[in-house]
Amino acid sequence: MYLLALVLLQLLVAICSFWHPRFFAFWFLSILYFVLWYWDGKEYTGERRWPWLQRGWLMARLNPLRITWGKRHTGGKRVLFLMSPCQTPMPVFWAGLRINAAVGNTTFLMPPIFFAIPLLRDVLMWCGATTWQSNTEPQDAVLDLCNMGKCVCWCPPEAKQPNVAFYDFCKHNGIDIVPLIVTNEMARYSIWHPQPNSATWQMQQWFAHRVGYPVPFVFYAHALASPQLHILVGPTIQTHLYQSGEEIKEKYQQLGNEMIAIEI
Repeated sequence: MYLLALVLLQLLVAICSFWHPRFFAFWFLSILYFVLWYWDGKEYTGERRWPWLQRGWLMARLNPLRITWGKRHTGGKRVLFLMSPCQTPMPVFWAGLRINAAVGNTTFLMPPIFFAIPLLRDVLMWCGATTWQSNTEPQDAVLDLCNMGKCVCWCPPEAKQPNVAFYDFCKHNGIDIVPLIVTNEMARYSIWHPQPNSATWQMQQWFAHRVGYPVPFVFYAHALASPQLHILVGPTIQTHLYQSGEEIKEKYQQLGNEMIAIEI
């Protein structure tokens, strides 16, 4: 498949160059981009991240997030920072950057559709983002990344909150869980909601069902002085100490409720 795509791109370059020579450089550079970077598979491994960008002055200044640590996680392998469901993809993006700066070697999962968009995928990968293959589940990517020695930050969509089987999966594979609770998201961002049953609404439902993300999805910060996002980080849940996924899920929910109570 890879070689077939390369041959088709070369054929396209030849046709466009014959039709208009000025397009040669554009198509040549496009081929280089797709062959060397777009299809390299590193969106699943986090190998393309730029540590200086993740921890640099620019991201520190742009990051609209305040983070409160309960018992600070000091780093280590096979740890999942599991975020409570959010309305936008921004909390996991900014939290992933801050947690990586604090504990190191941390990647964060974003929906696969973001990595189908040229250049956007590169910026996300430079920032340390990863994704899962479209024919697999996010938990498969969590396991693969943990097996590479990375910590993972993930925010499941509200419609797919982890069930008992997910917590059993973490226990079986020796993945500890650090709960993350997000506050102030809707104080900072507004979301445009199309009318139910409209053409745009139906399009969102179609994309959400097939790729896990509602397209088009429009949100924006209220203003430059919008309230900061606030991430509460709980203590590590050592999954091997529990008898079942049900117990782990109950512990996660208990810690989440306690952190929210403290925040209020």
